Amino acid sequence: MASYGLLSLFAIGCRNLERPGQVVTVRDSNGITVTTIEATVDEIPEWLLGEPVLKIDHPDEASATDFVEVADALWLSDGRILVVDAGAGRLLLFGSDGLHQASFGRQGPGPGEFTRLGVVSLTPGDTIFVYDPSRRTLQVFHPEAGFVRSTALPGPDDHATPFAVWALTSRRFVRRSHRYQETLVPSGPEWQRRKSKVVLDLLDEAGGRLAQVIEFDGHYTGIGPIGELRIPFSKAPPVFVGEPGILFGSSQSFHLIGLHPTTFARYLEVRWPSLHEPISGREIDRVRGQLLARNSSETAKRLADAALSGNLLPKSRPALGRAIMAPDGRIWAARFEPTVGFAHERLWYVLDAQGRPLGRLRLPENSHLTAVVGDQVLVVQRDSNDVASVVVYGLVIRTSTRTPARE
Repeated sequence: MASYGLLSLFAIGCRNLERPGQVVTVRDSNGITVTTIEATVDEIPEWLLGEPVLKIDHPDEASATDFVEVADALWLSDGRILVVDAGAGRLLLFGSDGLHQASFGRQGPGPGEFTRLGVVSLTPGDTIFVYDPSRRTLQVFHPEAGFVRSTALPGPDDHATPFAVWALTSRRFVRRSHRYQETLVPSGPEWQRRKSKVVLDLLDEAGGRLAQVIEFDGHYTGIGPIGELRIPFSKAPPVFVGEPGILFGSSQSFHLIGLHPTTFARYLEVRWPSLHEPISGREIDRVRGQLLARNSSETAKRLADAALSGNLLPKSRPALGRAIMAPDGRIWAARFEPTVGFAHERLWYVLDAQGRPLGRLRLPENSHLTAVVGDQVLVVQRDSNDVASVVVYGLVIRTSTRTPARE
């Protein structure tokens, strides 16, 4: 658990000159630490991946089967690894040695089964909560006992659609919902933006609200002649929920907000203005190529042109992809990547618990960082045949931007 009492050590207008660039940290009258990063990315030390510490290639090493579709991987408190194979509708537990120990859940409508395997979260004691958005239920498992119970959570009463639910404890949950700001009806040949809001609730075990609703700008889609269209450059804002705290923010600009896990009150805001960048023509061409590689029909070409048209593209590229808070309170934030299909944010910024930059880490192609503990990261990778594996890497941490001399 991060020590929030440390925040009181930072005085108003405190300027940190020991780090690259210029970082201004202030504490406002409401007790919120506000950090503005005034450094370029190149001024931040580059961290590197070391050699793989562990690699898990198959659900069961005794078989030749592959993972179907790995959506997430998490560390338990004792070092075991829980892999979320959403394509197979099950959870797989591996020891710290990489050996398969147990499997939980399966596809289906019954207790301990998933119609749709959604967000997976862990509470202290390693109880596993799995949200099934199709049924609006939490399926509860334990590493040793297996399936424990199923808990229904009613949807919000404000016309928002539940998207994810995380467990903070066995009786306190954070729900993320999306609500569209307006109802648009396709009319004529022009495409229109359909904007959404993201709503965060703190819930009790019966689904009752425990704190004031937090609402912020979400993503948008296109509404046009043939229905609704996903926009590759419109990203749902990141939300992270875990024992150290709750993070959410804008994806359009680099703006992260930290919430205390007990009170749901804001305690941190981090901004990085220089990461507000224009969309490059190369990015647009790359995304168009990805779209047409899946479907090159005339209809697909028209949809790709619409999704990447000036009418629907944002004025600047989103700055922020996902965000993770490590158990030690460090914040990992990914640079947004406009991709189609498997998400692979390659560049990650590492910040301390007050939002000051520590380093930047670039992952290999087709890699998806899912968790961080200490100086190790958990990464889902796909090879040239689109076969997934779960890999643990150590980190090579640098404190200077200078590149060591080659031997």
